[in-house]
Amino acid sequence: MSVKIKFKNISFNAENSVNIKSEELKRELDFKLAKAFYKEFYSNIFSNKGIKTAFRKSIQKGLVEIKDQFKVFYKNYSLSRQIDPSLKKDNHDCRTK
Repeated sequence: MSVKIKFKNISFNAENSVNIKSEELKRELDFKLAKAFYKEFYSNIFSNKGIKTAFRKSIQKGLVEIKDQFKVFYKNYSLSRQIDPSLKKDNHDCRTK
């Protein structure tokens, strides 16, 4: 099973001028890998004061920004783990990359 992640073009975190384009987000992830990214994303929210504050602000602004935070986190997580962010659904285990 794979998960397709798609978001609209949006300006995220205007203070830091982070712009997210939809073409960066059209990818398929193995469901297990997406779940791992999401779990680590939320554990970081609750363990990091800065991320927690940004998350609270996002809740006030709506779900779209929360999804964008996840996208930014996913990209950073991928880079930190040296995982190709354009994973195909046939790549089932990030440790094989």
